Amino acid sequence: MKRTITMLLVVAIATVTSCRTIGVRREKGGYAMVSSPIANEMVLDHRQVVVIDFQTPERFTSETGHIAGAISVPLQSIESMLPELIAYANNTILVYGSDKAEGVSGARILVAAGFKNVILIDGGIDEWRRRGFKTVSSGG
Repeated sequence: MKRTITMLLVVAIATVTSCRTIGVRREKGGYAMVSSPIANEMVLDHRQVVVIDFQTPERFTSETGHIAGAISVPLQSIESMLPELIAYANNTILVYGSDKAEGVSGARILVAAGFKNVILIDGGIDEWRRRGFKTVSSGG
């Protein structure tokens, strides 16, 4: 079963820019969207996925936390951080904010900046946590 899920995810990632892939919805903003369970599998099974968190620094380091390994790119700082992120422009980028709206804003900015494969976690970190997936905290 896990092997089947892994294979589906490989196909999903490889074809995220195509019309229809199981578990991946293409959005008008040029990015794709996945549910928290699919995103969790991507994080666990695909080491080449870059995870970007758009939350405020306070939320990123709080008890709410972030996905392990995520790069903190606060939405209010994203434009100034683009030169640092451009090295990932051709990678699969899994993004989220504290909620869906924050994630959508960040995903659209990355797509406009030329990032090729941006995938948004539907519902953000709040939905991730509601589903029982783990987060880590970088401070107090």
